[in-house]
Amino acid sequence: MASSSSTYPKRYRLGRRIGKGSFGSIYLAVDAEEGKQYAAKLERADSPAAQLPYEARVYRVLEGMRGAPKLHWCGRESGYNVLVVDLLGPSLEDMFNFCGRKFSVKTVCEVGLQMIDLLEEVHNRGVMHRDIKPDNFLLGLGSAADQLHIIDFGLAKGWRDSRGKHIPFRDGKSLTGTARYCSIPTHKGHEQGRRDDMESVAYVMLYFLKGRLPWQGIKVTSKRRKYAEILRRKESIPPAELCAGLPDEFRQVLVYTRELGFDEKPDYDWMRKRLEGVMEQNKWERDGLCDWVVKNMGDSGRIGEAMDAQLLAAHIRRARRRRLAEAEAAKKADDDKDSDTGAAAGDDGPAAAGAADEGRGASMAAMAGSAGRASGAGVPSSPNEAMAGSRVAGSSVAVAAASSRAGAASPAAGAPDVGGFSGKAAGEVGDRTA
Repeated sequence: MASSSSTYPKRYRLGRRIGKGSFGSIYLAVDAEEGKQYAAKLERADSPAAQLPYEARVYRVLEGMRGAPKLHWCGRESGYNVLVVDLLGPSLEDMFNFCGRKFSVKTVCEVGLQMIDLLEEVHNRGVMHRDIKPDNFLLGLGSAADQLHIIDFGLAKGWRDSRGKHIPFRDGKSLTGTARYCSIPTHKGHEQGRRDDMESVAYVMLYFLKGRLPWQGIKVTSKRRKYAEILRRKESIPPAELCAGLPDEFRQVLVYTRELGFDEKPDYDWMRKRLEGVMEQNKWERDGLCDWVVKNMGDSGRIGEAMDAQLLAAHIRRARRRRLAEAEAAKKADDDKDSDTGAAAGDDGPAAAGAADEGRGASMAAMAGSAGRASGAGVPSSPNEAMAGSRVAGSSVAVAAASSRAGAASPAAGAPDVGGFSGKAAGEVGDRTA
């Protein structure tokens, strides 16, 4: 569906904004020819932190993967880089809030199994995500409402070189990812491997089971001190204490991921069997009846209409309004109490990689070249891809977008003045340089 400007002039029209991040914004996009809705990510093309052309390369490598959004178009229009992908449903973080900020063990097993499946396939294609968090796993829409999708590959990196060998170990690297969920080696400045994604999965599952992690809410005067305290707590709190009150399988998974070697391939089957064992012990089936589905059934009173888009969107909007109001009140209270503690706000957000993320270009070039040869996608095989800038924050597309009318062909107030666009075809995005 990649298109050239001569063939599909002004094909996509921007609608209302449905997400915002440090890189730019996400808008509802409508295909003027087919009337279908998509998500369009926009960033200023002249930004030194521009990352969408790079992210588009990763989506090409993942083309055809179940649970990865399909890249429909990318290019440049009116001074903006634009990336058009599938419109998806709410994130796991949205669902976590919808369910009162705690998931049942069954639900965590269900989503944990899907996260492991997704990352195994991502890793098999030569990619490591490097920013595993609840916001980066989205539900599908309609018949795919029970399928998780993994998004936001702005910090991704290839883990093998052009010869298929694992990238070399390096030290002294800046923290890449989200401090709350990143691995202990990442805190220590080590090059990331597949193991680090899996340790992050363990933390995400504990977050869902416990409601919060013991290194949340630390108030210090700088991010450096914050990250140091998070690392101290991750290293000092025993796994048995972290997992107290939970089935022992969750402790086993955490310990296993922490013991993996830098270049070691995770045993995805072993991790799956731990979670499947919890399901079997409790005689649970993988039926997709996660907490949000059950809650929505009870709220709607219509069993046959679980995951009704409009009802669920209304719940999510109300939960978000409450959360924003509470966050504003808490921030004001902190500011009034002690202005020096403000550095704690937002420190659980993603940390940008350093401007010289050595080896990222080479490994991704190898990964992209391999995918290009396999699929004929025409991915450049030698991009100069040094890491720069920050990732998308809050990029999940709420299910409210799916319930909006498809006739949103007029740009929303405040939308960039790109109107309709077609730009360059997906295969024509130029190399990104640091």
